[in-house]
This record gives sequence, structure tokens and C-alpha cells, in this order.
Amino acid sequence: MDILQIIKDYNGVFQLASITIVPFVVLLFTKKYQKSLLKHQAKQDLFFKLMENRGKMQLTTDWADALNKIDVVFQEHEKVREAWRDYYDSLDGTSPHFKSNYSFLLDLLSEMAAVLKYNSLRQTEIMRFYNPQQFHDLAASRDLLVQENLRVLLRSDGLGAQKKKKDYLTHLEKQMKTVKSAEMYQFLMTLKLDIEKNEKD
Repeated sequence: MDILQIIKDYNGVFQLASITIVPFVVLLFTKKYQKSLLKHQAKQDLFFKLMENRGKMQLTTDWADALNKIDVVFQEHEKVREAWRDYYDSLDGTSPHFKSNYSFLLDLLSEMAAVLKYNSLRQTEIMRFYNPQQFHDLAASRDLLVQENLRVLLRSDGLGAQKKKKDYLTHLEKQMKTVKSAEMYQFLMTLKLDIEKNEKD
């Protein structure tokens, strides 16, 4: 009789424990699972952003923003972070790897793909992307328009007035000292050489 009473008493305790503890355990498990899902989603979003922008002629702010999140989003994956450091170093214009930095990007994307379990995604597939000719034509037209507007503005001394050649050359040299982009420097140098050539002719 005493044993039956003890079982009944413990049964009540177990029921009380299950009523109070089980929902708490379920809540903890659910929160942990949701956190894990959010982390995975952040990794996937970042990877997709880099994949969709890889091969574009002009880099976008989305691309730079995604790269800047790698250390946080993939903080538990040392191989990804190491591949990101190598790619980052190769982006420096003075790096000996600057001309081959695309291969470092492929390594980075491959490491990310491995973390996300895209195990059958090969580097040759990552290298392949679709970039229609219209995008190239549009970018070339936009660059030409910007360069022509800049050429006219640099040559202008005001509304409808043109700078004298000497003033124009001085202005170009001044701009060349302050410009940071190699492409813009080359453009300004071409304008300067054209003026100097015209003076000789």
C-alpha cells in the first residue's frame, strides 16, 4: 500500500514537472532552432548576393556591402574568412595578385558554397555567368556620356565661355593631382595629350 501511495505521489510530481518544464524546454528549443535558421538564411542571402553580382562590369554597393558582412555572418567558418582575407588582399592595386584576383573570388565563393552544402557546385560553374551584350553597350554609352560631359565642363570657363588652352592645361594638371581613380587619371591624361598635340599641329 505504501508503494502505491509513493507511486501516486511521484506521479503527481511528474505531471506537475511536465506541465511546467516541458513548455519551457520546447520554447528554448524553438528559439535555438529559429536562431540557427536566421544564421543560415543570412549566410545564404550573402552568398546569393555575391553570386548574382560576380561578373558585373561595374561593382555595386550591394557587392561591397555583402563583402563587408563576411566576417560577421561567417564568423564560425575560418576557411571562408581566410578566403575572404586572401581576396581582400588581392583587391589592392599594389598586390602581386591584383590581376588574378578573380581566382581568389572563386576560392571564396567555393568555400561559402561548401558551408551551405552546395557540394556539387564546382568552380567552373561559379565562373559561368550571364551578362547580356546590352549591359555592356549600356555601360559603354554611360561611360562615354560621362566622359563627354566632363570634357566639356573641364574646358568651360562659364556659361558658353571656353577656357584658354593654357588655363585649360593648368586646370587638367590640377585635377590629375587630386584624382584617385586610375581610369579618371588616364582620361584626364588623354585630354591633356590631345590639347598638347593640337598645339603642335
